[in-house]
Amino acid sequence: MDQYIVQSARPADAAGLASAMMSAWYANPHWRNRWEAPNLEQLIGCCTERLPWTLVNGRDRKRHQKVVSAASGEIVAYARWSLPPDLAAKGDVWLEAQVPEPVPQDRKLFEEKSDAAGDSNGEFPGARTDGVIEFKSAPLEAASERIWKGGPYLTLEYLTVAPRHQRKGIAPLLVKAGHAIADEYGVNVHVMASMEGLRLYETHGFQLIETVSTDYSQYGGGPIIRVTPWEVHINDVNFLDEIYAPSSWNREKYSFQTRTFKVSLSIGGTLENNLHRRRREALNPFFSKRSVIALEMLIKQKVTQLCDIVQQHAKDDCPLNLSDIYFAFANEYVVVRSAIRFAEILLTFASVVTHYSFGHDGNLLAAESRASIQRNNISRLLLGIKVNQHAPWLFDALDMILFPIAKHIMPPGALDMVVFSKVKHEPSLESLISI
Repeated sequence: MDQYIVQSARPADAAGLASAMMSAWYANPHWRNRWEAPNLEQLIGCCTERLPWTLVNGRDRKRHQKVVSAASGEIVAYARWSLPPDLAAKGDVWLEAQVPEPVPQDRKLFEEKSDAAGDSNGEFPGARTDGVIEFKSAPLEAASERIWKGGPYLTLEYLTVAPRHQRKGIAPLLVKAGHAIADEYGVNVHVMASMEGLRLYETHGFQLIETVSTDYSQYGGGPIIRVTPWEVHINDVNFLDEIYAPSSWNREKYSFQTRTFKVSLSIGGTLENNLHRRRREALNPFFSKRSVIALEMLIKQKVTQLCDIVQQHAKDDCPLNLSDIYFAFANEYVVVRSAIRFAEILLTFASVVTHYSFGHDGNLLAAESRASIQRNNISRLLLGIKVNQHAPWLFDALDMILFPIAKHIMPPGALDMVVFSKVKHEPSLESLISI
């Protein structure tokens, strides 16, 4: 496993810093929206020219750190901090992260190169001029002004990790370095975090003070709307690759979502990424090509039965509820913990899946009225998801009630699951359908 070292950043590091910084930001579709025709190589080149001046300008209050791979020497991350005025005035705070004062000739050269690399507005060439940058920046700057009034703060202005080195514990190294300084001098730390970094900062003790939502759909992007301190809604197809990330990405499940049915031992209720992967692997044989081919005749029978039902309804000129019939035919999984000490129960209302998983066929396709009842029972049960998330203790309370009493207050969908748990080893579902 590669080892990483935190060091102070210097103007000579400009090329490596620019590569790590720009490649990280370029992976964010909302950041790319700042440019007319974004080109990563051009952005890295421009950043390389501008960075030396950024590093030496304001050196009395700015502190810069990089993270280097011990194996390759590659710069993989960068952080920029800003000291509060009283600490900056001391002149001796966090000197190891302060860029040395360059000789006058170098300082002038750095400034000239930075000016030459930018456009007339001081932006990178190719930046949009239709107002989107100002539109997105204004509410963030206003929020920072409000927060700084409660300071003083040590401010984390910038933190990026090169994409190939993300999720390897590098960002926490930089955050902890700033925390150590803040603790030493008794000040708080402030950061204006993107949604991608929110969990990182919360893990390291940050508290959410204020949220800013920007709907810049009028400029061809967004919107991103924060609906709770921990959730955002995104209306941007370019973000799908981030949400549906490759399986190689290590992502922990959002614990709040797993409170829905309290099934910590199930696949759906597993929080830790690697444990979830091991549990999921147990199901891989069920979805192999060989297993699916073995079901071909059964699937064809059910498709034929489904077609016969559609044709019969057409012949009788009678409406067909497609939701009910699809529920009976297709794969509907609901994983719950019953309220009557039945531990974890997997309920599968589907002709093919029930036969495949449990060796018997409830044949819901032959009983449209029963399919309708069970589908509606499950739908009503799922309406309680949000209640369950905010009041998970309801499961524990119901679990303490004897079933003869509890069944009178249990939702019909939960009773269906109890029935299924009793008959999943029986040849027919009919015998115990009236519990």
